[in-house]
Amino acid sequence: MGQRHQIFIKVNNPIKTTSYISDVDKKRGRKIFGNNKTTIIALHNQWLYGASAVMMVDSILRATFNADDDNRVFGKNPYLNDGVSGWIRDAMSMLQTVTNPNFPRGVGIERMHFLNIEEPYMRSDCTAGDNNDGITIIDAINRKYCMVNISEIDGEEGVYALPTMKPCSGYEYVKAYYPEAEEEKSDAVKSVKDYKVLTLKEVARIFPNNFKKELLKEFV
Repeated sequence: MGQRHQIFIKVNNPIKTTSYISDVDKKRGRKIFGNNKTTIIALHNQWLYGASAVMMVDSILRATFNADDDNRVFGKNPYLNDGVSGWIRDAMSMLQTVTNPNFPRGVGIERMHFLNIEEPYMRSDCTAGDNNDGITIIDAINRKYCMVNISEIDGEEGVYALPTMKPCSGYEYVKAYYPEAEEEKSDAVKSVKDYKVLTLKEVARIFPNNFKKELLKEFV
């Protein structure tokens, strides 16, 4: 039950840029984050769609706004002073905190599930989640985002009105849910107006297993 939505966030890999990590934590961290310079944080929200999903983009990018600074959870040199568990705790505290009073459900803490521990394969497969309202992909390093319908079901409203496996803007996503209600869209669209939308080529670099086929279609 619910309006199930997954969020995937590209960030600097915390285990690659710090010397304050034990061998045990490094081994555990590789399973959770992989061994590349960057990693994907995979989140599940049981009730996220429409305007709320778009405003969540702004909330998350605000939480990671120091992505270019050192000694931050999401910085160029993220710290692991409290180990992998401490990093996850701090990261989730930042990512789940909604401070925008225009957020459809108000300010507070969103209940998100961190998928990397039990389902690390979702770092490379953004279509594997229990989903019925599409996904959000955020590049917190380059400050970009997109919304994607990962279902092949065709419909006239909601996420199913969007083309399958195509990056969409916040406006396109929210319009699919509220085709006539401009007032429902305005705050959500304004919240992401300063962020660029990821292109298909950019998304294919983040999730080549999912988008390579769609990218090749563009050249046929």
